[in-house]
Amino acid sequence: MSLLADIATFARTASAATMIPADRAILRRHTADTVIARLVGANTSHGRHIADCFPGASATEKIAVHATQARLTETDDIHTASGVTPSSVVVPAALGAFAERPCAPRDLESAIWVGVELLVRLGDALGGAAVLYKGVWQTRAGATLAAAATAARVLGLSQGEMEDALSLALLTSNGGAGRFAREPSGRWIVFASAVENGLRAVQAARRGYCGSALDLEGGWLSKAFGVDVDPARLSNGLGASSVFGALSMKPYCTSRQALPAAEAMRALIAEGLSPSSIAKVVIRVPTPYAAMVSSPLDPLNRSTTYTGAGALVAIAALNPDGLYDVERDTVIHNHDILEFSRRCVVEADPALDAAYPAIWSAAIEATTASGVLRRTMEHPLGSPGNPLDDAGLAHKATKILSFVGRAELAEKTIGLANEAFDSNAAAAMLAELFASA
Repeated sequence: MSLLADIATFARTASAATMIPADRAILRRHTADTVIARLVGANTSHGRHIADCFPGASATEKIAVHATQARLTETDDIHTASGVTPSSVVVPAALGAFAERPCAPRDLESAIWVGVELLVRLGDALGGAAVLYKGVWQTRAGATLAAAATAARVLGLSQGEMEDALSLALLTSNGGAGRFAREPSGRWIVFASAVENGLRAVQAARRGYCGSALDLEGGWLSKAFGVDVDPARLSNGLGASSVFGALSMKPYCTSRQALPAAEAMRALIAEGLSPSSIAKVVIRVPTPYAAMVSSPLDPLNRSTTYTGAGALVAIAALNPDGLYDVERDTVIHNHDILEFSRRCVVEADPALDAAYPAIWSAAIEATTASGVLRRTMEHPLGSPGNPLDDAGLAHKATKILSFVGRAELAEKTIGLANEAFDSNAAAAMLAELFASA
């Protein structure tokens, strides 16, 4: 059997019932987290911009928009070792397909596992987190395959149709990262297109269009994505366990690279450090992403408030509630935050490289008149070593939804996600809630 056939068989037959209970609990939690991100994202200016780019959207375009609205909040989950953000792709594809043709709740749960598993594995096969800094956006590269596998599972495609859908998805995949420095960022159009291509591949396969017998075991993947790809990482042990235990959930709006520095600052302040006493902050991070998190705060560019470590540290120090404001209206034009961020210096620290990409960490030094306070953060809130539990997710959901006037949806969403894979009615209500926003 070919690797393509192996992947298709997994996508068709994998059962979430074989996952360990802890991983299934994480799946449900991350499903709720993604629905909440979409509810927030749809009610932001950037979420409305992406919707405006698809007037009269088709069913596939609507799902792609919903996925993008979840992703652009920067509150969605991430698998750090592979560098992919899986649930923002997979949960919208699953719920969108379910709204078209409801399946058994267990198949919906299994479809989410299938999509997340394949997206993370492809990101890993491409070279993991480090390949992003070589010009490959792993999530974009795998989003088409993951969206196709997820939707095809929900819609009940046959083995042959599944192979055709996954083949077409891979043939329309692209991994180029690009550099987007202005708002609104074109990266969200690129992301939406990647998801939509996967859904269109499923539509085509359902209508009889045939894929290609791709030689995934050979060099096809490397040629397609322009980097060395290890296809064995796609298939070794596929279905024997899941990646959910290794996922990170962001506690607020942030890039995962900048999060450890913000959490280190929050820890120092919790111990009594006064922000007004800080004259300078040195932020040391692993070398691969030091340049990325060095971007200065730009009041005209929202993304600098969550990608720049200095900006995020300043918000954490002076207005921690502002971390939950996805729009960033409460912080981006704050003069004190801007001035504080200018006292933050980012440095690459080779000592932190050894644990990367398994651990994305930061070490900060806050200089005051009384001396220097230091804190290293290896496992920030939301990481596998310091996970958000149900109470933590409820807190996050209430806070970020409150900024768009929808705090009352936090408890409802989490409750539906907990019931959706056991109840047809709950699954239908969750899909309806997700689509309506």
